[in-house]
Amino acid sequence: EVGGRTGLGYRDTSQDVMSVPHTNPGAVRARMLELLHGQVSQGYGLHLFDPDVFKPREEKLPGVKLPTVVPTPNIADIIHGLKDTCSDDALWLVPSICEYVKETGDVAFFDHVVPFADKGEGTVYEHMKKALDFSAEQIGATGICKGLRADWNDCLNLGGGESAMVSFLHHWALVHFIEAATFLKRDADVRTYTAMADTVRATCERELWDGEWYIRGFTRKGIKIGSKENAEGKIFLESNSLAVLSDAASPERGNKAVDAIYRHLFSKEHGIHLVWPSFTKPDDDIGYVTRVYRGIKENGAIFSHPNPWAWVAACKLGRGTTAMEFHDALLPYNHNDDIEVREAEPYSYVQ
Repeated sequence: EVGGRTGLGYRDTSQDVMSVPHTNPGAVRARMLELLHGQVSQGYGLHLFDPDVFKPREEKLPGVKLPTVVPTPNIADIIHGLKDTCSDDALWLVPSICEYVKETGDVAFFDHVVPFADKGEGTVYEHMKKALDFSAEQIGATGICKGLRADWNDCLNLGGGESAMVSFLHHWALVHFIEAATFLKRDADVRTYTAMADTVRATCERELWDGEWYIRGFTRKGIKIGSKENAEGKIFLESNSLAVLSDAASPERGNKAVDAIYRHLFSKEHGIHLVWPSFTKPDDDIGYVTRVYRGIKENGAIFSHPNPWAWVAACKLGRGTTAMEFHDALLPYNHNDDIEVREAEPYSYVQ
């Protein structure tokens, strides 16, 4: 959910529903249908949209007499093109759908027909294929997914540059989809998307490994981001945790990536920083992150949202002690003595 702004944030809401299908399956199903309706026929998601826009007028306001005229937005006005597309948005929904079906047994959901935001309609299963195919088509010179307007990191604005995080996320979504296709006995799709996953994984291993960790991507000019070769922004959390979480990394490289997170990004007192060292010089080929104050938000802060990705990565590697160190450093309860600084309740995570 998106707080004060009108509508749903596509990636955030997709991750919200991933976490609660076992406790509130009805609400999860309804929300996923709204997200699927917010996907265009090309495969990407509308980054921020109000699902009510797609509902009939009488469904939105049953029996309500308004004191004034409420304008109805033109649907065409909210459908943005590639220029404003975030490369990760629709990919998050694929594992969310699969987790919902596994938790509930609602296999028929895959065959539920949902309109696209711009034109046409497709089953939930077909919507997932559209998301996967879109990412497979939007690749740069090295074969890594393009960053487009941004990926999860809203301040990493790569445009025609390439995002390691999105390629790892693409692989993770493919792993979930292949499992579903196998269960449904869609043999042709199993073959097609297994080949796609193999290509994504091989490309990531060939292009993104930097010797001790995975880089964050490439600028549109082909310059590495998140590499030991860089003076600033040498290592990022997102690409190294998702390399493991997505099953793209080998155990050997995955362990090295988590070691690098621990060594370069981890503060035992507070949690895991997003990037190290912070950027001090503007570079618009990398994005707005280079213009944010050091240690603030995406430029080196301890960003709560992606911290659990590293916890999961450590767990997948069998490193329970490391996972608990990461977890306990961010746990709100452990910061109750810092309440004057933290300014939040001991049961809530801050951004």
